[in-house]
Amino acid sequence: MATAELTQRALLEDCARELEKISEEARRLAGSLSEEQLRWVPPDGGWSVAQIFDHLARANGSYLPGIRAAIARQRGDNTARSGAPWKPTLFGRMLVRSLDPSSTRALPAPRIWRPSTEASPRALEAFLESQTAIAELVRDAEAIDLNRARLSSPANRFIRLNVGDAFRIFVVHDWRHLGQVRRVMTRAGFPATG
Repeated sequence: MATAELTQRALLEDCARELEKISEEARRLAGSLSEEQLRWVPPDGGWSVAQIFDHLARANGSYLPGIRAAIARQRGDNTARSGAPWKPTLFGRMLVRSLDPSSTRALPAPRIWRPSTEASPRALEAFLESQTAIAELVRDAEAIDLNRARLSSPANRFIRLNVGDAFRIFVVHDWRHLGQVRRVMTRAGFPATG
């Protein structure tokens, strides 16, 4: 179903399912990696698996306060419209398109989301914790009008999104970087399993 045709309820249900699949895939891919494997950096550049999860945890976590505030502002409005269409904003649509996992175009991470050069092997757990927090917000958003609940991007306050945009961005961004994890793990030189 095209994004523009989704009802608000369908968007939330789809995001909840995708977030669960993403968490399962992250555990499957990286849950049993050694610290050496998590920290291995491709010799020609790029991020380690730990850095990828650190980036995702930072990006996800930076959105949470804005989403919580947007939901709280709308909660008393009594305008829940779960059967009404969800309408992405212009910026939301552009971000989802640019982060699409099938895109091969490299995008530089904004400074606030760049991973630590010594990303912790605990980065996977931090990412999974952020996924749990997002899933809770998806449930909280059932009681609001997703189109009216607005927030600014943590990377650029001039970029305004609705809460539905933010949930879609999480999903495509997470899938994009899980593809990156797979590519790192198949690179020549990636440490063998002990």
